[in-house]
Amino acid sequence: MSAPDHEAVRRAVLSVMLPGFSGVGVVPPWLAEVVADGLAGVVLFGHNTPDLAETARLTSALHHIRGNCLVAIDEEGGDVSRLEARLGSSLPGAWAIGLAGSQEAGYQAGRSLGRLLRGVGIDLDFAPVLDVASNPWNPVIGPRSFGSTPEAVVSAGGAFTRGLRDGGVATCGKHFPGHGDTTTDSHLGLPRLDVNAKLLEQRDVAPFMALADELDCVMMAHLLVPAIGPAPTSLEPAAYALARDCGLNGPLVTDALDMAAISNGRDIGEVAVTAIEAGADLLCLGTTIGRDDHRLFMTAHDALSTAVRQGRISLERLGSSRSRINVLRENLAARRATLTPVGVVTAQAELARVGQQVCHRAMAAWLGPNLPAAEARAALNAAGVDRAGYPRLIDLRTVVDHAAGSVSPAMIRAVRRVWRDTPVIRDEEVDAPGSLLLAITRQPFPGTIELDRLITLCRVRPDVVVLHTGRPDAFPFDALPDGGPTVIMACGTGRVNAACAMAALGTLLEVVSRTPTPIAPHWMDLRHMSGRDCPAFTPNEVA
Repeated sequence: MSAPDHEAVRRAVLSVMLPGFSGVGVVPPWLAEVVADGLAGVVLFGHNTPDLAETARLTSALHHIRGNCLVAIDEEGGDVSRLEARLGSSLPGAWAIGLAGSQEAGYQAGRSLGRLLRGVGIDLDFAPVLDVASNPWNPVIGPRSFGSTPEAVVSAGGAFTRGLRDGGVATCGKHFPGHGDTTTDSHLGLPRLDVNAKLLEQRDVAPFMALADELDCVMMAHLLVPAIGPAPTSLEPAAYALARDCGLNGPLVTDALDMAAISNGRDIGEVAVTAIEAGADLLCLGTTIGRDDHRLFMTAHDALSTAVRQGRISLERLGSSRSRINVLRENLAARRATLTPVGVVTAQAELARVGQQVCHRAMAAWLGPNLPAAEARAALNAAGVDRAGYPRLIDLRTVVDHAAGSVSPAMIRAVRRVWRDTPVIRDEEVDAPGSLLLAITRQPFPGTIELDRLITLCRVRPDVVVLHTGRPDAFPFDALPDGGPTVIMACGTGRVNAACAMAALGTLLEVVSRTPTPIAPHWMDLRHMSGRDCPAFTPNEVA
């Protein structure tokens, strides 16, 4: 048998690749060449999208080179935002959408996000997250999930998915077969999911099965699941077979191949080949920050080309993937033909409005037994004024993760929008009675430094008000003195989460100023927040 034609191999290999690249606004020559030659698509990251106008110019340039080049982005809203990476997302994130408690809220959130994505030229969104967050101490999923049960994820996640599609973008459910019951972040290591096949199907896989007809494609997780097979699921043939058995007929895309779960110590070219052999249709190569983007791409490209020439991968195998990707393109084009495009300014305003409405409906606070002192309650009246009474702030978050956004600056910015001179202090500076003390938490899980710091803080300043950006049900009340402090549940680190948390703080301070102390600890419903609006944000706000 004669060797495959060089150009046929090149076109086949390019048709399954989704690289990233460095730069803003301008398509680098190497990328322009491979897009013209049939590259499946490009993944944009936060360093490519400093604002909406630059993003639109970049996507226009890519589509000008080849109209059906898929431009993809990881835009979940809430903690994971590339389109609004600089200031934080206008959507509060999946957990808040689930707490909002209505299909309409989920649908409007997805639709408004989809309209903005389409407006700036995005074709494929790596959303929704369909992981069932059954483990409250999961370090990477947390409030990115719509809920802790399959039913909650299907309900809110399904509505969000339908909204995204009606907004005009293709959807990608993730992370199959389910990343919710893990304690390792796959960006940093390989998580292990030790569950039997029955639980895996009934809990983790269930949302993907239920929404199979509404997902344009599915992202495969980097997980070790012994019930499926011996390799990480993104490289395991049995995992891809399971996805197909679940009715997931669209392209199956890998999570980023540069993540430590599978790339640590391995050549990315061989990882790419193994993923295709296992059943992947699209290879997401990952971010190019700190790397030579062209070299990273060529390493994977050359390894795949060699594998074809050596017979490890057939042209027919790559052709089947290209066919699935083409069906995705055709379906997206057909849906878009029935929709009226919306201008970017209109779409952005709509997203902000919907995001605020959803976030308001998710708001709640726990009033602990030790409310802020009377002088501290009056701090609300010192907004924007450099005088006694403005609060001090301590940030207890320690974990850095680019996906979960655990040290996002959005909350600190939101506090300083109300009290511009708020200092961020150290642990040893917290003991100043009479001042309002705010603390930010994210993952105060058992055995963590963050929990140890929080326990110490609550002993020194039991009147602290905590702005918790993680899952509400993961806050460690039982581990804290007196059952814990007063806590506002922000449900994420997005811009609107932070803004609504500050609006909630204003309402809380107004209410407790009229509340006798001591009080019986109780939950306070802040969903209406006395009509108080979140602080407004403008598109050109300086970070």
